[in-house]
Formats: sequence, structure tokens, C-alpha cells
Amino acid sequence: MVEVEKVVEVEVPRVVDVAASGAAADASSTQQAAQQAALLEAGRAEAEARHEAYEIALAAARAEARALKEERSEAEARAVEALAAASGAREQSASEREKLHRVQRELEDLRREHAREREALELELAVERERLESAGRSQAELKEEVEAKAEAEAWARQY
Repeated sequence: MVEVEKVVEVEVPRVVDVAASGAAADASSTQQAAQQAALLEAGRAEAEARHEAYEIALAAARAEARALKEERSEAEARAVEALAAASGAREQSASEREKLHRVQRELEDLRREHAREREALELELAVERERLESAGRSQAELKEEVEAKAEAEAWARQY
């Protein structure tokens, strides 16, 4: 029994040391597991927060994209209206230009016609002036002739 007591004396403290060391290891493992669980929980919470921030940012980006799309649609509509107005103005300008050219051609035609009429009137006036001058000369000649006859008759009566 002495031997058993000796074995117990030697082995029990060793078993106690091993048990204490196992308990310490278990406690350390438990503490490490608790720390890892806490880190995992913190990581999960951080990931969840980042995910929520991403969702918020995504919703904001989608809203901004919709707003930009609406602005682009409005800008395109304004551009189409401006193009239509410019096209209408260009057509009106072309029409006005054509009217102006037509009026200018008519004015030039009228000027040429007026010049022809003036030339014709000047020719008629020259012809009429020549006729009147000729008639005046003929009348003067007739008058001289009549006066010469009257004088000749007067001389003939006197003698």
C-alpha cells in the first residue's frame, strides 16, 4: 500500500496538474472561441452595415439615374422642338427669300418696261417735235409765199 500511496502521491498531483492544465487550455480555448465569436459578430455587423450602406448608395444612384434620364428626355424634347422651330424658320426664310427674288425680278421687269415705254415716248415726242417743226416751217413758207403773192398783187395793182 505504500506503493499505492506513493503512486497516488506522485500521480495525483500530476493528474491534477494535467487536469488543471487541461482546464486552463479549455478556458483559453473557450476565451479564444469567445473572442473569435465576438470578432465574427463584429465582422458580420460591419458587413451588414456596409451592405446597408451599399443598398442606400445603390438606391441613391438609381434615383439619380432616373433623374438624369428624365433630364435627358426633357433635353431631347427641347432639342426636337428647337430643331422643328429652326426648320420652320429656315423654310420661312427660304420662302421670304424666294418672294424677295420674285419681287426683285418683277421690279427689274417693270424698270425695263418703263425704259422701253420712255424710249417709245421720247421717240414719239421727237417725231411729234419734228412734225411740228416741219409744220411750222411749212406754215412760215406758206406765209412767206402768201405775203410774196400779196406783195406781187399789190405791186401789180399799183402799176
